[in-house]
Amino acid sequence: YHYYNDFIAEFIDKKLIAVSGTHGKTTTCHILSQLTDISYIIGCGNGLYKNGDYLALEACEYKNHFLSYSPEVLLVLNMDYDHPDFFKNKKAVINSFQEMCNRSQIVIINGDDKSSKFINHQNIITYGFNRENQYTIRIVRKFKEGYFFLLKSPSLCRVLKCNLPGLHNLYNYVGAYLACLISELPIEHYKNICLPERRLTSYSYGKSILIDDYAHHPNEIRALYSQLKDIYPNYKLNVIFQSHTYSRTLKFKKYFRKVLSKFNKVYMLDVFSSIRESSSIVLQKKLDRYFKKFEKFSDKTLEKIDSSKTEVWVFLGAGNATAYLKTFKNSHSCVMKI
Repeated sequence: YHYYNDFIAEFIDKKLIAVSGTHGKTTTCHILSQLTDISYIIGCGNGLYKNGDYLALEACEYKNHFLSYSPEVLLVLNMDYDHPDFFKNKKAVINSFQEMCNRSQIVIINGDDKSSKFINHQNIITYGFNRENQYTIRIVRKFKEGYFFLLKSPSLCRVLKCNLPGLHNLYNYVGAYLACLISELPIEHYKNICLPERRLTSYSYGKSILIDDYAHHPNEIRALYSQLKDIYPNYKLNVIFQSHTYSRTLKFKKYFRKVLSKFNKVYMLDVFSSIRESSSIVLQKKLDRYFKKFEKFSDKTLEKIDSSKTEVWVFLGAGNATAYLKTFKNSHSCVMKI
């Protein structure tokens, strides 16, 4: 048998655009697949094999899986500390990304990410709002659904549109755009981009909004909260959250509590342990005590969703919180996808 990453490396005979980073890989790879006509494999389960020289795929740092690849172009979105069951600390994460960069011909990196300064490569291209980057971003006009922005370098000056809300999505869009540009792939400018499933997937229920989102790291949740405040400034924001793995939850528990406290109401599901670790009654009780300021999710929680109120209800996490949204939709015929 072959592991997924080893199979791709051995049997796919195309030039690789590898999308890496602690956050945003699926979204960025999805954006890239819409900006140009390219083969792609996306972590949300989508993929398409086409004629052409290039394949875009997610390159995940977990257990150094991405070191199976030797891409023509590597896009590094960010390098936050995650997967504490494998990486001992932030330095180990950066070392892993450096090793991946060493295997790549060209590296495109978010130069605004603080960890980017630790990465060395002979063919590195930086982008971001900071003027020291080779490609700089300047927002021309912000609107509810996204941004008009100027992308500028010594050889480029172009006004572009990103129809996705949130600065994290603007970074994702620019990274995907530059990957196409550097690879000399034709780009569909001003195309309206859609997000992959469970990335701000939204439904209306009367005046209320129901959202399905995959964010499961404190920094991802912080970005989502900021995004929701922009889109729904006058709404009460509630979240039904299921953390992913005990190791991550325990390591970042202070950050989870801090960012979740931004929401008006928080309902906690038991940790989704996945196949990486066994469920633990002892650890779950420890976390219940730590997060005691938040309410425990119960069968009655869904009954609090009211169609007459201007509220947002976010079903959040990498586990099966989305299943409760599905249950609610199945029992309420007036829930409509936005």
